[in-house]
Amino acid sequence: MRVQPCNNDDNVVVKSWAGEAERPTSSEQGPVVQNILVEGCVIWNMAWGNALEIGFELRCPAVRNVTFRDIDIIHVERGAAMSIHNGDWATVEDVTYENIRVEDARHKLFDF
Repeated sequence: MRVQPCNNDDNVVVKSWAGEAERPTSSEQGPVVQNILVEGCVIWNMAWGNALEIGFELRCPAVRNVTFRDIDIIHVERGAAMSIHNGDWATVEDVTYENIRVEDARHKLFDF
């Protein structure tokens, strides 16, 4: 399936949390996020957010085995083309960026 998002915030974002608590307890945290594949996208990002994002809300034990593959990022206005922002307590590991083509990232290519 070809996805062609144009968005004014994060285009593709991986997050995890359980509920609306500002800082959830360990019993309120979201599940482990794993084995995520994002592929075959054409992305146009507007004034806010990032094209490919992991975070900010990572209220879970771990985020692992995430692959971004065969993606065309044709425009990023202010954010980053690829970013990882761990604003909470998850361990982030085994992230792969494969065959990513970036045409126009005006502010940042990476923001980790």
